[in-house]
Amino acid sequence: MEDNKKRNILIILLGIILLMLMFIIYLLISNNYRNNMDGEYNRLEIGHTNSKIEENNNIGGDTNAEDTIDGDNKNINVVENNTGDDASIEVYNDSNTNIINEKNNMNNNSKEETNIIIYSEDDVVGYFEGNESEIKNSSFKEKFKDYFIEIVDFIFYGTEIKSHTFNELTNTGKLKIISAALKIDSYIEEKSPGYKDTIKSTSNRVYNNAKEKLTTLFLDISSNVCKNKEDDCKNAKELFSDIKSTCKIGWSFIKSLLKSGSNKLKEWYEVYSEK
Repeated sequence: MEDNKKRNILIILLGIILLMLMFIIYLLISNNYRNNMDGEYNRLEIGHTNSKIEENNNIGGDTNAEDTIDGDNKNINVVENNTGDDASIEVYNDSNTNIINEKNNMNNNSKEETNIIIYSEDDVVGYFEGNESEIKNSSFKEKFKDYFIEIVDFIFYGTEIKSHTFNELTNTGKLKIISAALKIDSYIEEKSPGYKDTIKSTSNRVYNNAKEKLTTLFLDISSNVCKNKEDDCKNAKELFSDIKSTCKIGWSFIKSLLKSGSNKLKEWYEVYSEK
């Protein structure tokens, strides 16, 4: 009887021990499973964040990429800084949103300022010389008359080209543009004789005697440059030598421009003869 009682107690103790072991094993397994699930969730969140940043990088290039992640009812702004060799990711809360917006506004203002184009005198000269080259190397086109009107209006009537007027230019710039105007007139005349007769002016602007006015203006500027012994004198004479050849301007034509004024004629002759 005593032995049965001891055996029953032993069985009960073993059962209790077995139950406790099973409970401990259960707790260990549950805790490990929970940790694994938390780790997987974190990896998914990190992967989602990285994919968002890469997407913004593809869109924006090297500029800062911004992304908003919703978690626990809080907004987190992720800003990737790709400036320089050390790339970094900075996390800001909502209090930094205004700072980011201010930076973006500053960047946008800087871009607008850099889009302002400032033209030089060489740009203006190059524009008209480009028209001259096009006319020289092409058959006659109706738009060539517009080129002629444009350059004459620029020289005599104060219109602007590339934010400049004729009077704002240096003497060298003025002479180059007058030279281009005379050549433009000569090239168009060769391709379409008498073309200026077809130009209708709705104002008091006169184009038929533009060659005479252009030649007179060129000689006046050149003679003043040479009289004052400026460095541009040699260049002025070389330009007029090219004009004489291209536009077939002889001394008789030049003399016909002056009704009187022998002193001016003498100054003009120095430019004409390249002395």
